[in-house]
Amino acid sequence: MEMKFFGPRLRATQEDRLAKLLNLSRDEYAELSHSGIRKVNDLNGDPLYYYIKISPLNPEYLLTKINMDRKKMVYFSPDAFDQQRQPLPPRTHALPRR
Repeated sequence: MEMKFFGPRLRATQEDRLAKLLNLSRDEYAELSHSGIRKVNDLNGDPLYYYIKISPLNPEYLLTKINMDRKKMVYFSPDAFDQQRQPLPPRTHALPRR
């Protein structure tokens, strides 16, 4: 019986697809905290922070549904996280059922 060995799979892994959707390299994606505050520097070198939330259930769908263009990301200044967090207002209506 002859055994055939095939090279590495040509199909991209989920990590590769997510990295491409985020416009990141494999190494950058490996260092990415999928949910959490990330620190970046603006053009003046001042630190800015932003929060990224990726659904663990179906991240690909979420990433393709919302535009993850880095130029359109919302950035927060460091002092935005120094203020005490305000409680959310009470709900005035129920969420629709699926």
